[in-house]
Amino acid sequence: MEYKDETQNQKDHPDHDTPDAASGSTAPQSIPHADAAKHGVGDYLNKAWIISGGFGHLSKLSAHDSYTLILGVIGLIVAALTLRIFYQQLDVMNRTLTQIETSSIQTSQIIALYASQTKSANTLAKESGDTVDQMKVQSGSMQTSAGASVRQADAAINVVENARKSLQATIDQFRLEQRPWCVPVQFSLTSELEIGKEFTVLVAVQNTGRTPALDLNAVANFSMREMEPVPIILTGIEPTMNRGILPPGVGEFTPKFSFTLPGPKPSMVEIAAYQSKRKRLYMYVLVRYLDVYKQPHSSKACVFHEFGKPLDEFRFCRQGNEIDTGQQLRGVWLVSYIAA
Repeated sequence: MEYKDETQNQKDHPDHDTPDAASGSTAPQSIPHADAAKHGVGDYLNKAWIISGGFGHLSKLSAHDSYTLILGVIGLIVAALTLRIFYQQLDVMNRTLTQIETSSIQTSQIIALYASQTKSANTLAKESGDTVDQMKVQSGSMQTSAGASVRQADAAINVVENARKSLQATIDQFRLEQRPWCVPVQFSLTSELEIGKEFTVLVAVQNTGRTPALDLNAVANFSMREMEPVPIILTGIEPTMNRGILPPGVGEFTPKFSFTLPGPKPSMVEIAAYQSKRKRLYMYVLVRYLDVYKQPHSSKACVFHEFGKPLDEFRFCRQGNEIDTGQQLRGVWLVSYIAA
């Protein structure tokens, strides 16, 4: 836009202020509102140009026009700032909306993924349920089979155990039939009892079994008593005589193994009671041996002798005569060997 000289401007607009004679300058004159409306925005732009060219030209305007112009400029600045703030807010809102849309898309994707995973999980759960059902069926079948196997195993174990017991019974019966049976059958004093003198008793042992008796030995206990004594335990006494082997045999030439068992020295009181027949000489005998399978066996005998009887006459007590199977030795049966 081309602007005219001030003089030309006064010619074109005679209504403008003329120079003041006193001050030597032209005083600005106000433009009526009708003129402002008549001249339009062009004059205001021209005045804005005057302000932009320097605030020194404001002195040419009236106070009202200056205030109006300043307010207009301030309004423009506020409007520009407001518009800028609005656009900034709009931009922030647009970005926020974009983020919301992006988040919404991501949320939708997450929801879709979750739905897919849920579907997969449901499918897997269903398949797992089917697998569990199959496993339950298989487990039931396996338990049934296992129960049958256990019963079969128990039956087999019972068969084996019964066979073992039967075999063991057969072995025991065979060993019982073939084992040695050693019992003391003869007793004899070497001399009659005297005061303060030791005495000995000769004991003969016979094997009526079918196999030899090994490590044969015997121990004895003597006492002077009026009544038959309680059976005495002799298993803890070690034999003082040599050990031997006794073969089996019966009949006239039956082999016997003899032991000479020493007795204590009787006192004068004991000899007096013995000779008056108020007391008897009691003897407990324990015979121990092994069979050919190294199994231990034993037999026990309780006998007594009365003063004045033959030296080889001994009678059996009512109790204390037995062999290792718990069978009671019968005095009559043993006496038959003594008589022989």
